[in-house]
Amino acid sequence: RGMLYNYEAILPGAEFSTVIIDRTDRRRYIEFLRRERRIFIGRGMSRGFGRTSVSVRWEKDIDLLVRELKDEVKKWVVDGRIALYARSPATTVRGLRSSPIPEPEEGWIAGVRIARGNGGFLAAGFKGKFRSVSYITGLPRPSLSCSEEGTVFIAEVNSEEAVALGSLIGWSHLSCLGLNIIQPLGWWYDDPLYCR
Repeated sequence: RGMLYNYEAILPGAEFSTVIIDRTDRRRYIEFLRRERRIFIGRGMSRGFGRTSVSVRWEKDIDLLVRELKDEVKKWVVDGRIALYARSPATTVRGLRSSPIPEPEEGWIAGVRIARGNGGFLAAGFKGKFRSVSYITGLPRPSLSCSEEGTVFIAEVNSEEAVALGSLIGWSHLSCLGLNIIQPLGWWYDDPLYCR
């Protein structure tokens, strides 16, 4: 309160882990991390959290990982439907309009979609707005109508592989912004991605 500036900081010695999906030829990003061993966190060298060291602890081919996760997905599919949990805000963007009901992006994943019930989509959660800023210009991007993190969707599944792949890479290119990270509901308690 009463401060001119608001500072965010990460304490020295803090450790984080994540899953990085590198779909580039010859795994360019993973090789970059191995070679450089240091990256900057945040928006840039002058406006981020600073430099940090990085190590790659394990590496697996994405196709093999999807096949393994497909077997986990089968456990949660009942009568061709599955309960999914939004681990991030979820949205669909078409032109200048956005919807809080996520749809897999064509060419990204196929074989799963949010089911419809009596007059509407089968979803339970809150609707909100997602706001972000352009890294290049520093200007606000248009806000998106979205389902809040924690929303539960019932989806029709034609391909367990699509659910597995979508759990890894998100449902659209917007997953690069931290949107549309949607996984089977049961994984919230016993996540096969992070229990390795």
